[in-house]
Amino acid sequence: MLDGVKGAWERFKRSRPGERFCDRYRQRQADRRGRWVSVLWILLGVVLLLAGVVALFVPGPGLLGLAFGAALIGQESERVAEALDAGELRGRAWFTRGRRWWTHTSTGARFALVLTLLLMAGGSAYGAWLAFLA
Repeated sequence: MLDGVKGAWERFKRSRPGERFCDRYRQRQADRRGRWVSVLWILLGVVLLLAGVVALFVPGPGLLGLAFGAALIGQESERVAEALDAGELRGRAWFTRGRRWWTHTSTGARFALVLTLLLMAGGSAYGAWLAFLA
């Protein structure tokens, strides 16, 4: 089983950015094992998406749950796969722009950004803690 997962991951990584999820969708359609298997994958994806949404508001890996849930649904739905491919391209563009900003900005601005993000994360954690106690 792990060899199958590892092989699928290697094929996914070798695909071109912006085509990875559609390639995975087409591969899953060619390997069709039955309608119930697709339904189970979609249900698992929806459960992971919902868990990811909940984990966004409490300490936990919320974005990871959202990503895996969307990927599971994307391997069974062409529209979702296309949206994920488009999102990957947009995310890469944002990341490139952010990296360019980071390398060309001053140390003081970097420090201010990191401090702001840490304060926001701490405030969010404190707010979640207070909500948990209530």
